[in-house]
Amino acid sequence: MSKRVKLNLDSFAYANIATKVMKLPPKAVFEAEDQFHIVVPMGTVGKAIGKGAQNVKRLEQLLKKKIKIIEFHPHIKTFVAKLIAPLDLESIEEKQAQIILKTKDKKTKGLLIGRSGKNLRLLSTVVQRFFQKEVKIE
Repeated sequence: MSKRVKLNLDSFAYANIATKVMKLPPKAVFEAEDQFHIVVPMGTVGKAIGKGAQNVKRLEQLLKKKIKIIEFHPHIKTFVAKLIAPLDLESIEEKQAQIILKTKDKKTKGLLIGRSGKNLRLLSTVVQRFFQKEVKIE
């Protein structure tokens, strides 16, 4: 069963700008407080970044926020690992409707959760959008 995704005009506008600059359509664009996360199709991260990161720099100028480009992967564990990079986890476990992230230390756990849980909410939103699974941190 697929979950409905709420889109607004801003989402379309950001996706349209990203498409024009990167010359490829992103799978998704998520806005966090201080940056945009752009999910691109598998194998296109190099094209999305551009030569000398020119596409990223141009998008940062246009959108006036930092840009993080994430390569989509159909395998959920690989996708989550790419999503939280450069953080390193002890393990990523997949259970029925959950993804359980086991951290090595409290510092990594704190970075995953973020101030007021903002990183965890973003991670949960992205995973829910593509895989319809809930994220838990242990």
